[in-house]
Amino acid sequence: MMVLLIIGKVALMKLDGNAALYQLQREFKNVSFRLAPGSMMLDYPLLYDEAIDMSGHVVLLSDSDRPRASEHMQQVMCVCLSDEVAWAARERGFFVAQVHDDVSFQHLYNRLQSVFLANERFETQLHAYVDTYAGYKPILDACLETMGFACVLIDGRYRTVCQSGDLNLVEDSGKSSGGQDAWDDDGFGPTVLDEDVVDLFMASQHYRRMRTGRKVFSMPGANRLFMRNVFFEDKPVGMLVMKHQGDVMSASYVRFLLNYLAPFVEGMYARIGSFDLTAVRPTGIRTMLKGVLEGAVDNAPLLSLLLLEEGNDQDDCYMLLRLERSFTNEGAEGLAYFAQRLERALPQAYCAETEGKLYALVHVGAPLSEEGFTSRSVQDFLAKLPAVLRDKLVKAGASRPFSDMRKLLAARLQADAALERGDELDPAYWYYRFNDYALGWLLHNGCSSIAPEYVCHSAVVQLKQYDEHHGTSLLDTLAVFMSCRYNATLAAQKLFVARSTLLNRLERITELTSVNLDSLEERTYLGVSLVLLGYLG
Repeated sequence: MMVLLIIGKVALMKLDGNAALYQLQREFKNVSFRLAPGSMMLDYPLLYDEAIDMSGHVVLLSDSDRPRASEHMQQVMCVCLSDEVAWAARERGFFVAQVHDDVSFQHLYNRLQSVFLANERFETQLHAYVDTYAGYKPILDACLETMGFACVLIDGRYRTVCQSGDLNLVEDSGKSSGGQDAWDDDGFGPTVLDEDVVDLFMASQHYRRMRTGRKVFSMPGANRLFMRNVFFEDKPVGMLVMKHQGDVMSASYVRFLLNYLAPFVEGMYARIGSFDLTAVRPTGIRTMLKGVLEGAVDNAPLLSLLLLEEGNDQDDCYMLLRLERSFTNEGAEGLAYFAQRLERALPQAYCAETEGKLYALVHVGAPLSEEGFTSRSVQDFLAKLPAVLRDKLVKAGASRPFSDMRKLLAARLQADAALERGDELDPAYWYYRFNDYALGWLLHNGCSSIAPEYVCHSAVVQLKQYDEHHGTSLLDTLAVFMSCRYNATLAAQKLFVARSTLLNRLERITELTSVNLDSLEERTYLGVSLVLLGYLG
């Protein structure tokens, strides 16, 4: 008794009977058959086993099999090599396809297994193309490569969006001018139907009905061309066109392919929002960026690939901006509109919104060497950034430059920290670099569970209390002195006092706290404490 074998996962692709026969005829030269049932699963190879439910499948019969009609054998197509097995199956009412080629049963099994694997891979490819915003052409190219049929996608104005193979709709539709290669600046090809055909579409009640339906129909005035509408929100936005070979089997197969491809094209349209080919990669970049920022680190390689396809180099430098318009009452729609305006103002910027926060990934230049990024490109970008932000009435926190997209989560932390700390300390600024506020942010977050006074240098606490009780400014004096790199003359100028007055204050500080300003460790601890309390930037 044969057992049921299924290689890999069960494919979801269903063929009508004639389309399944067409697949079989592609693999073998001499196949006889009777009309096949309505639809079946294309998950080769299933070997006959009467104990298993094989309804709706293609079933292989060995020379020893004699299938019996049962509830487990509804709407199946039996495939065999032997005349005797074929006769017995037909007598029992089964749909039979007999392969007359001089091949072994193992060869038949292997060939149909390869068909199943190819079609399963085809389905996986299409899902991946939609998920990664790969565009429309890869879908059509995969159909040509795996299924052997060229296809053309046209928009609602009958202009070519993209195509696979050399299917020439201009010639097939009888149009004599325009040229199939005459693509316009928007990325669309010429109108593929002549005026007479378009008039027929518009005037005929039958074709008006066809143009709004989801059924495959013949193109008017064309030879062996089938058309299938592409929908977005229940409105037809374009059409898939494919040519069959003039026989019932290939026509049935083309109908199946058009119905099968249409949902993937519609899914791509729903994600991109148009047939504009220039919008494919930027839309995909925004989606991948959003995924990485939300923790989907597996999206980082795909994001890098899409940026490379945009023309950037692998080691190019990027910065992440966290954008804030807290003084407006804009909702989600306003945020999306602002993102579009910002992308127009900053070339090669890609915005993504997550958790109610807006981020922009900006390409800022090429690296100087393997050791570091060129400072000129970053400086040029930061020099023009305030004007852009001021014009849009927005503030930004800027991460450190990076090139590896796996560092995006760290860049998000840096941009958030820069905006949070910078807006608190310097509210008049338009943007804040993480490097300028990193120490203060680190200290404040590191001491979030304890009051700063309990971890600061004791001299800082003593001086603060002394100033409060005596109305002096010794702690401010120490902070200015340290910020001036221990230059007494410069510090005195900033404090608007005589140099001797400054020295007297420093002597008083030493008497009160016994602090040793000649010690590097002491100075470091004092500096960190002053930053933590907000006396140093």
